[in-house]
Amino acid sequence: GGAAAAGVLAGALADADATVREAAAEALVPPAAAAAVEALASAMRDPDWHVRLAAAAGLCRGNDPRAVTALAEALRDGHWCVRRAAAEALGAVGGAAAVAGLIEALSDEHWYVRCTAGAALERITGESLGRDGAAWRRWWQRNRPPSPAPVAGGRD
Repeated sequence: GGAAAAGVLAGALADADATVREAAAEALVPPAAAAAVEALASAMRDPDWHVRLAAAAGLCRGNDPRAVTALAEALRDGHWCVRRAAAEALGAVGGAAAVAGLIEALSDEHWYVRCTAGAALERITGESLGRDGAAWRRWWQRNRPPSPAPVAGGRD
């Protein structure tokens, strides 16, 4: 079944061969099993950028809000292709948690990352502010959802 196949693919993400890890990340689609999101999020820290790129694409295909943290962290990846893929995936997954990182990505050194971040912000918010980081920051200050109140006693 899907869960068994996802388990095999998740295991392949730890293979010594980067090509095997990349193929596993490309084949692993999160809806197949809940563990797929965690496996792909872990693959976002792989030393090979091709694997990280494939993992970002997999997280995008899954459209699972649990992927946002790993994708937001990938906006600071050392390879621009991974940063661009993370911005694209965040645009697909959406949610307020993705907005702040995408606004910062509007200042990325690579134009393709900046363009993708702008398009992702427009997709998430429905606003058309382009790649103007200052305009997006002002918009976010006005529209950011309130932070949850701290839990009494510091425990959940």
